[in-house]
Amino acid sequence: MPYHPIDRRNYQRYDFCSKIDYMITPGDPQEIFKGVTVNISHSGLRLYMFMPHHEGQGIRIKTKLPEDIQTATIRWIKRSDGNLYEAGLQYSQSINAQ
Repeated sequence: MPYHPIDRRNYQRYDFCSKIDYMITPGDPQEIFKGVTVNISHSGLRLYMFMPHHEGQGIRIKTKLPEDIQTATIRWIKRSDGNLYEAGLQYSQSINAQ
C-alpha cells in the first residue's frame, strides 16, 4: 500500500529560487551566512543552507524577500548532501494574504 503523507500546511507553497543572506539570532550580527530558497508560502520557506544550524534557532533574513519577512525560526533541518543542509523555516509573523 503506497504511503501518502498528510499535508498539514495552512498555505500553498510556491517555487521561489533566490540567494539570501541571513544571520542566526541571537548571535554575532557581523556573521552573515548564505542560503538559497527552494519554495515560499505565507507562513514559511524551505531553504538550502551551507552550515549545520539547529531546530529552534532564530534567523534574520537580510536580502531579496518581501520587507515584512525579516525573522523566522528553524522548524526542521536535515543534511541533504555533503555540506548542504535543507531547512524548513517558519516566519515570526505570517505574510498577509492579498
